[in-house]
Amino acid sequence: MRISWLAVLAATVALGGSAHAATYTIAQLTTPGFTFSVGDLTFSNFTFTATGPNAPNLANLDVTTIAGGFYIAGSLSAGQGGFGDLAVTYDVTATGGARITDASLAGTGPAVNGANWNIGETYINPANGHQVGNGLTVAGGISGIPQTAGENFAGVTSLDVNKDIGWSGGSNANGYVDLSIVDQTFSLNGAPGPVPGTGLAGLAALALASLYTRARRA
Repeated sequence: MRISWLAVLAATVALGGSAHAATYTIAQLTTPGFTFSVGDLTFSNFTFTATGPNAPNLANLDVTTIAGGFYIAGSLSAGQGGFGDLAVTYDVTATGGARITDASLAGTGPAVNGANWNIGETYINPANGHQVGNGLTVAGGISGIPQTAGENFAGVTSLDVNKDIGWSGGSNANGYVDLSIVDQTFSLNGAPGPVPGTGLAGLAALALASLYTRARRA
């Protein structure tokens, strides 16, 4: 399948306006001491644990930076009777005196004929061990339309993030799920950050990123 570089550029612009996005493998992210930064946010201490009969090969997943965070790209898929789960943990720290004041989450991928996917996450302030905010959940994925959620909270310097991603093909013969993009962003000092999938630009960006990921696997 051919992909227009104009489409890829459009996705890059809509996802944050940066032509300097970096992509990392799971092996890189889970190397002890490995970190990467996006603006005044530093991400570290990643773990990925895949389980279930349709658990993905972690070598087929990667993480790409966007404004305010990153997205996980790959195929989290299952048909009738199949299911899988991916647990992800990491730390995010604000630098330069900034504070993290909100989080946004999105998932993109179809779930049809009784299939489903869901993503849930919580945030812990490592300074005191207390939960920050209520956490976020998104579910569904009708025809691959991005599903989004976000919340604001009192500013903190650092968060321990615990994310769980689950998907099931359901019991119907034609059930199928393929969650291909999981998007995470944060904002600093109360300035509104990019809510994944919000507006036409965001929807186009996530759709194009999903298309690019599928084409790369083809």
